[in-house]
Amino acid sequence: MKKMFCLIIFLLTSNIYSVEVASAVASPAKKKSWEENIAPVIDGDLETHWEKKCDYKIELVLQLSNAVDLESMTIIWGNAVPKDLEVKFKTNGRKKLSGPRYLEKNDSSPDNFDLTEFNVKTRRIHVFISPREDTQLVSIKEIIINNVAVDSNISDKKTSKKSSIKVAESEVEIDSKNNEKNKDLDSKKTKEVEDDVKKIEKTDKKILI
Repeated sequence: MKKMFCLIIFLLTSNIYSVEVASAVASPAKKKSWEENIAPVIDGDLETHWEKKCDYKIELVLQLSNAVDLESMTIIWGNAVPKDLEVKFKTNGRKKLSGPRYLEKNDSSPDNFDLTEFNVKTRRIHVFISPREDTQLVSIKEIIINNVAVDSNISDKKTSKKSSIKVAESEVEIDSKNNEKNKDLDSKKTKEVEDDVKKIEKTDKKILI
């Protein structure tokens, strides 16, 4: 079967780069055979992932909003670890890509694949991934550049925020109830004092009579 290369173009989100496109198209025929949203690989959430069932090499193109000094890249695999991958980058406006190649991976491969031997400045990174024959699947949870990604605990923080709001609301309710209780007590005490005063006045009247 003739090998087919798929081009996946997306921009990373962080305080360094921003997202403008997150899509997938087929190449090198330059004919749109499929297109899909691959935002899950850049959302910072390890509970989400993107995957493609295929028996051919896939090319991921990471288009950054601006050139960065590339020091490291971490790929967190999803439901399958690939056979091999190759990383290339475009530097100084050159058309030619250059970079390291990582051959055969096996079942003992880690869930995270850390790439660190870079030290180049680039705006576009190409990752060529070949799926294993037994899985025929490319599956990625997250791609992180220079240890920077969208906060993976965003959902937790939202939950914590909601929880803190609920706690605050509960505290307000408790304070309100306490205030009402105190008012009732004060009212009761006032009434008791008034009753005592009336009793004393009645007693005084009796004595005077």
